[in-house]
Amino acid sequence: MTGELKTKPSWPETQLQVLLEINNAIVAHLDRDALFSTMFDTIARSLRKVLLFERCNINIYDPERDVFKAFALVGPTIAPFTEVPGSKGGQGRLLVHQRPFI
Repeated sequence: MTGELKTKPSWPETQLQVLLEINNAIVAHLDRDALFSTMFDTIARSLRKVLLFERCNINIYDPERDVFKAFALVGPTIAPFTEVPGSKGGQGRLLVHQRPFI
């Protein structure tokens, strides 16, 4: 038998491949609106190779109004541009304490 035996990539190799895919998606679309409107789906698909999640979103914080605005969304989630109170709830807690919580 000739040829090379193909093996499944190791976990670190898979993580590095996902980071490369995300990097390529970002540098190919440096315009913020294009990145969030179309490339966020590509980024989420790449992340699913190493993380299990039902939904993924990017929220932008408006400190003057103390709200988070849903900006980029993948999966079942709130409607785009929905505003969530900033200092209250989970997102506000993350913002204030700068530590993860479960």
